[in-house]
Amino acid sequence: MKSKEKLIIVLLSIAIAGISYWFFWDGYYSIDTYRIISQGYTDYALKDAYIRDGRLFLAGIVSLVGIINPSYKVWYIINLAISIFISAITVLQLYMIINHYKKAKNTKNKCIYFLVSFLFIFNFVQIDTMQFIEAFAIATSVLLYILSLKNTIINKNKKRGFIYAVLGMLWYQGTVTLYIATAFLMCLLETKKINKEFFKKILNPAIIIIISVILSSLIVSIVPYITKLEFTERFPSVEKYISILKRNIMQMDNLLIDCCGYFPKYIFISASLLILIVIFVYGIKHKNVTQPINALIVFYIYIVSIFIFFPIQLIELCFRCALSLGAAIPALFIYIICNMEMLEGKKIYLNILIAMVILYFILSVCNTVKVTREFKFANELDERFVKRIETEAKNLQDQGINVQRYAVYYTTNGDRLNELYNSEITFYNSYYLLSRDFSNIFGIYGEKNIKLEKQFADKEIVDKYFENPSEEEIQIKYINNILYVVVDL
Repeated sequence: MKSKEKLIIVLLSIAIAGISYWFFWDGYYSIDTYRIISQGYTDYALKDAYIRDGRLFLAGIVSLVGIINPSYKVWYIINLAISIFISAITVLQLYMIINHYKKAKNTKNKCIYFLVSFLFIFNFVQIDTMQFIEAFAIATSVLLYILSLKNTIINKNKKRGFIYAVLGMLWYQGTVTLYIATAFLMCLLETKKINKEFFKKILNPAIIIIISVILSSLIVSIVPYITKLEFTERFPSVEKYISILKRNIMQMDNLLIDCCGYFPKYIFISASLLILIVIFVYGIKHKNVTQPINALIVFYIYIVSIFIFFPIQLIELCFRCALSLGAAIPALFIYIICNMEMLEGKKIYLNILIAMVILYFILSVCNTVKVTREFKFANELDERFVKRIETEAKNLQDQGINVQRYAVYYTTNGDRLNELYNSEITFYNSYYLLSRDFSNIFGIYGEKNIKLEKQFADKEIVDKYFENPSEEEIQIKYINNILYVVVDL
């Protein structure tokens, strides 16, 4: 492959992703932000999260960032840029893998290969990873896993594949679902069908990832002991294990139908069924049912791979661990391209494939813009809430009243939530809408020279002095030396 073609793929990926994540270029404050701001980068990396989670490279880099100590917003934007660049490199690697299995014969094929590779990496689950300052580490882990599979399965270099897999695990463990599912896909592309040769092929990546997981688990266990930090509970008690497992199983419909708010409702499952129907029609027409069945198995593997986290973590709280879910439809496209003859067959099937890829690409990019806007709106709501309270406090101080305490009370009836704030993404990422952790949002958005102490609100005072329901979303009154803030959602 020519260097010019590689450069075009990387630059196109960066350009499209840059537009897709437009709303994040102004900075984004995730749920971890206040912990980082209050502790500082170095303490957060070495004493709170990364070291005791076994993410050694991430801990080292973020602790070094602490020496420079840029503002959170500046570091987030740098992290976003690095993440997109690394992901663009991963798109190129996947593009080259697809070309290995089926050489692109013309520009049209190259465009399809690029779009599918882009969709695989920049999928809707990746949006969740991009909200955090460790997004670059997650992107690096994905790249290393793809390189591991490429070396293990295609290049037959098991040693290098093992090194890449271990490094990927040490950067970020939550991406392992993508490794597992993609190992299955690539082995199937090698053997064309599930047979003895397939199981021999998949044995190598299976052994590699098992050893990598064991090494990572040992590091997670040993490092906190050496550094005298609190141990991160990776494997909960039996009771908690069962409770989390039940909760995740009950959330399966939300996961597949609504994708936890990260993809339009019913679209993921509908698009998947449509593509599988096209594959089965093609297979039946060409008297080859094995290929459609294999495609269905590939899709199934990409879905069930996320189950390894089901007993350990509530999936709605750690959606970024479901990367294989976001890659499931692009994986079907890869299977069609490499293991079926739609690109060389009748023009109608080629046109159907092109239409499906282009439509899914447009939908994916538009969805990323929409979801990132919903994330950003959560920040805007929190900032607006803090500024409103601080403005009232300043006005009272101008009148000679020294405001030192505030109390927040919610008289929620659900009308405004349903009408104005009905996005699942916005709701679960806004402290204001969740009515909790107000000290966090004051720490993020509040002015440093204004110190307000939170008090519990007296319900009798709220009932006496405030309207319920109210035409105003936020009512503020200064009563008994406390700034009462009553919110009607």
